[in-house]
Amino acid sequence: MLDIINDLLLSYEKPIELQSEKMDEFERDIFLRNGQEMSVKALYYQKAKARISKKILLLTQNVLNQMEVKEDFRSTLQDLKDTTVSYLLHYDEIIETANSLLNAYMSVTAQKSNDVMKLLTIFSAFFLPLTFIAGLYGMNFDNIPELRWENGYFMTLAMMVFVSIIIYFWFRRKRII
Repeated sequence: MLDIINDLLLSYEKPIELQSEKMDEFERDIFLRNGQEMSVKALYYQKAKARISKKILLLTQNVLNQMEVKEDFRSTLQDLKDTTVSYLLHYDEIIETANSLLNAYMSVTAQKSNDVMKLLTIFSAFFLPLTFIAGLYGMNFDNIPELRWENGYFMTLAMMVFVSIIIYFWFRRKRII
């Protein structure tokens, strides 16, 4: 019976190696490729497989802890218990790595979103005052004195350039761009 349990435990070796390699691959995808090629679904699937395998190993460990064998086989039983504990620790590590990778992926994704929002904010900060100025002078009221000025158009353009330059230097001073 101990030989059967040993064969059963040995069947966990390859899946543990494969899952560890998969975790390394996911880690490379997140940190070296910014998560562009990573599948969160595949990572979650690997995590679920590790959890299920761990549960089965825990059941096996319970059976091994309740077994009583002759004195001659106690060292073999202890080896099986140690192997089970070792595999459980490997699966714990895989599950922990999967959780860390999920958190890292979410952080990378949030960082990308923040970068996009920062860029959109910068564009809107530049164009909002310019849009206001263009809207103000595009109202076609007769009482806008600058409409009758000889250089009103150029003064308005100069004001728009001046506002853009002020915004640019303000962003530079705040180290936003």
